[in-house]
Amino acid sequence: IEIIELLLSYNVEIGDALLHAIDEEVVQAVEILLNYKTKKPGGKKADMGFNMPGARKESDFTPDITPIILAAHKNNYEIVKILIQRSATIVKPHSVKCGCYECVHSATFDGL
Repeated sequence: IEIIELLLSYNVEIGDALLHAIDEEVVQAVEILLNYKTKKPGGKKADMGFNMPGARKESDFTPDITPIILAAHKNNYEIVKILIQRSATIVKPHSVKCGCYECVHSATFDGL
């Protein structure tokens, strides 16, 4: 936990750190990462990829995994509760026959 705080104090790129913390079920690390605020130009808070599957360009996780989905898969009520308190939601999936750009694009690059 101290190493996470030290690295964050140097503004390191956090990448999949939140997903890894959830995967390892380290609640304190999840809270630290959620409280970490990276200031982008314009003073906006960093997007932790709460609701956007595939929001990360390089990842150790498949594009459909968001923090709330991973916490639910791990059956970790405490982390799910923390994420919901932080406004994490699960986006309603599109119809199988959906022809929107997002669906067509993801089907083009989906390995399955």
